Amino acid sequence: MDDGIVAATKTSLRALKAVPVLEQRLADSGSSEERKALACTGLRALKEKSSIPPLVSALKDQSPRVRKEAALALGVIAPAEAEAALLAALTDSGRRRALLRRRRARRRSAPPR
Repeated sequence: MDDGIVAATKTSLRALKAVPVLEQRLADSGSSEERKALACTGLRALKEKSSIPPLVSALKDQSPRVRKEAALALGVIAPAEAEAALLAALTDSGRRRALLRRRRARRRSAPPR
């Protein structure tokens, strides 16, 4: 893609105050997974430091896709500032996977009803 077009698009989005709209969409519990993931993608492209808190919150979203897009955005916007939140999300994710494995193991070993 042409760098001039990308720069013009980012400038236009900033002028239209898209960042707060995308941050709100990300924080809205009624937003769909698709909308939240796209909001993360937009925030990643705009690289605004003000987006760090909503993206950190999105690391706890129910959707793996939203969590992934939030992590990618944080990695682009502020890798050093977001390091602790990203490490915590990885730890939480590992705990979630371990819990699911234990539940599956219990179901398999439970006697039939």
